[in-house]
Amino acid sequence: MFCLDDNTSVELLGVFKLKRGSYRHSSTPKRYYDGMSMRLCGSATFRQGNRTLQVQPGDLLYCPQHAQYTQQTDGETLIVLHFIRYSAHTYTDMQKITLENRAEIERLMVTMYDLWSQKKPGYKCACMASLYHLLYLVQQERHESTLQSASPPERLSAAIDYLHKHYKQDKVSVAELAKLSAVSETYFRQLFKKIYGVSPCRYVTKLRLELAFQLLQSRLYTVAEVSEKAGFRDVKYFERVFKKQYGFTPAYCKRQIPESATLR
Repeated sequence: MFCLDDNTSVELLGVFKLKRGSYRHSSTPKRYYDGMSMRLCGSATFRQGNRTLQVQPGDLLYCPQHAQYTQQTDGETLIVLHFIRYSAHTYTDMQKITLENRAEIERLMVTMYDLWSQKKPGYKCACMASLYHLLYLVQQERHESTLQSASPPERLSAAIDYLHKHYKQDKVSVAELAKLSAVSETYFRQLFKKIYGVSPCRYVTKLRLELAFQLLQSRLYTVAEVSEKAGFRDVKYFERVFKKQYGFTPAYCKRQIPESATLR
């Protein structure tokens, strides 16, 4: 969907509120703008080729500029956005977007209509801010939905990537990792241990110890320097967990363990 493309930008042309009774309509592909609508009440049926979209109150409907379709409704009230979309991708299919946070989406649509109607100083900037926030909410919910349907390893892939990039930091937040995986902290801990056999904290410690082992073997740094570079802020704690993991002290590793030795 267009709003999931981070390289897409939009230029808002107008925000309208429509109220109509029984209505039949066939589109023309000559429009130069895209459209997005949300029904506040009433419903509509759209047909595009062999596709049929039933749009209910709270649904967002995206209509690209070249879309050809027929529409039928027995009565509806809706807010419609017209905008130019700047993107490398071309779309011809209409798309219905059904979100859980419908109240917030409706609030944003109504806010944009009120701002556009009143035309106070800065109204276009305010409308654009609301529109980009709406697209952000759509993107976030679609992302979470994709994660929920993914297999457990796929669901944790973003968190694992984050860990490997940030494990040397003083503290890695489980809350942030859970957010990346779109699950609760409790479920994240359970799922992580089920897949990797250790807790997230232990996984981070293991990464730090492996780095420390390699740095000590290089004989370029003191034990204190290695402790800091590997993400341990307390040298005594580093020495204790290192010995527990490998059976010898960091100082012994630095003096006696050759660079060719492998981790166990």
